[in-house]
Amino acid sequence: PEYQPRSRFVVRAAMRYLTGKEIAAKPFTHSRGNLAVGFWCGSFARRETGDLAVALMGMPHVNLKDVSASAMYDGVLDHLDIVVLPSPGKSSCAALAPFASRGVMVYACARTKAARAALRVLPAERVKVFADEKALAAAIGNIPRVCAH
Repeated sequence: PEYQPRSRFVVRAAMRYLTGKEIAAKPFTHSRGNLAVGFWCGSFARRETGDLAVALMGMPHVNLKDVSASAMYDGVLDHLDIVVLPSPGKSSCAALAPFASRGVMVYACARTKAARAALRVLPAERVKVFADEKALAAAIGNIPRVCAH
């Protein structure tokens, strides 16, 4: 239930029962001047995906947030400058389409024909496609500290 926004109340109620204290998720914060970057990754099936996450975490001007489909319901995607898609798929791209239309940039590694096809549902002007994770990390590393939010 902790992965489904509609049932997180069960986890909170269980924690309240066990500890006697109310718990709440820490809201996503966006430090002024830093890029708010969401990392959308179902799993780390490739070593390069893990290397990309570590590289982004080490950038001083990046506030990195792990996001997935549940982030849509939590309001996290509304506060991001960039969403990184290491492995674009049909469902992830379809879920991101409304947010890309409203201004979120999508940086994606598209190694396969299927990944490139999945990205077509997103507004072309909001998508940057990279051949590999190193090029994607370098591009984010070169973005100035000024951000939209």
